[in-house]
Amino acid sequence: MTYGGIVSEVVPTKGSDGSVGVHLTLATARGAAVKVQLGPAVFIGMNDASFIADDQVLVTGALVTHDGEVAL
Repeated sequence: MTYGGIVSEVVPTKGSDGSVGVHLTLATARGAAVKVQLGPAVFIGMNDASFIADDQVLVTGALVTHDGEVAL
């Protein structure tokens, strides 16, 4: 699945192993809020990527359910 939209929120998350991940909430043109699990913060930083609110992005991935929440 591919979603495009505006980043409304960037959320650092702590994994059970102590690592830090990066999640986004993406506001689509249709008004939907899509949760996006990007990956480890260290990986994102090593690839010179960063995300802030109001960034426009296009993300592709598979929908998953984790802790009862659906995310891309």
